[in-house]
Amino acid sequence: ANWKMNKLHAEAASFVDGFSALYKPSAKAIVGIAPTYTALGIMQQSLKKVPGVMLGAQNCHWLDSGAHTGEVSPGMLKEFNCSFVILGHSERRQFYGETDAGVAKRAQNALKHRLNVIVCVGETREQYEAKKTNDIVVSQLKGSLAGLTAEDASRIIIAYEPVWAIGTGLAATT
Repeated sequence: ANWKMNKLHAEAASFVDGFSALYKPSAKAIVGIAPTYTALGIMQQSLKKVPGVMLGAQNCHWLDSGAHTGEVSPGMLKEFNCSFVILGHSERRQFYGETDAGVAKRAQNALKHRLNVIVCVGETREQYEAKKTNDIVVSQLKGSLAGLTAEDASRIIIAYEPVWAIGTGLAATT
């Protein structure tokens, strides 16, 4: 669950209370929640009562520290017991100019800090209609995974989400 920029501190805690009453672990699914950065502390505490649900983050920087206002390092995420981080989300690419090379640098640092990585890829509607889906997705994968080893790949999940299907009511076929 990627909460994006939703749920204040109290809403996050309330969600976990309701969720924990309904949640039933399954060997068929891995469950993780990536709340806002401001809710990581309360989520770390609240998820202790929901075994098997992983805590994650929506992004991280490629450096461990420095003059990078508004950024969060993988080491900071580990302090909250995060086990994964989402990188290359279409919103980060579209609105913040995130590139495949930047995703690769972020992934390398996240893996160094023992975070699992979810790398997001997907094409726009224009690219889809021009039948460039495979070219775009392969290019994003090659760029976002550049410099990673086969061992690194075992801790990476690829999330394919066509940008044209997000919030449009259109669904991608298999």
